[in-house]
Amino acid sequence: TEAIKLMEQKKNDPFFIAAGFFRPHTPYVAPKKYFDLYPLKDVRLPYAPKDDRQDIPTAAFAHNCPVPHYGLDELTCRKAMQAYYACVSFIDAQVGRMLDALDQLGLADDTIVVFWSDHGYHLGEHNG
Repeated sequence: TEAIKLMEQKKNDPFFIAAGFFRPHTPYVAPKKYFDLYPLKDVRLPYAPKDDRQDIPTAAFAHNCPVPHYGLDELTCRKAMQAYYACVSFIDAQVGRMLDALDQLGLADDTIVVFWSDHGYHLGEHNG
């Protein structure tokens, strides 16, 4: 909302906006409608081969749990994945609001948007 207000205020001048979103870091918090997109009964844990983490340097786990699924039971893991997916979808919607505002303000054609993420949770999706 603040980024959109700034776009509206600066629409006639050059501007730079760096909009950072804390999600999908823990704690996973998002409006319920985003959780509803991923019914818990449909959330499946990805197949993770026993050697899935062999290509990851030991140092990568210095601040993290080296146990697959963090040693949690399946239901807890599914709830965590549901919440993670909900947060990703929530942030996607927020980015969409910003892009829509650029369109509505007639700024999209003259604006460069750069998007990146620091995420790479090892949830077992690669090579699985």
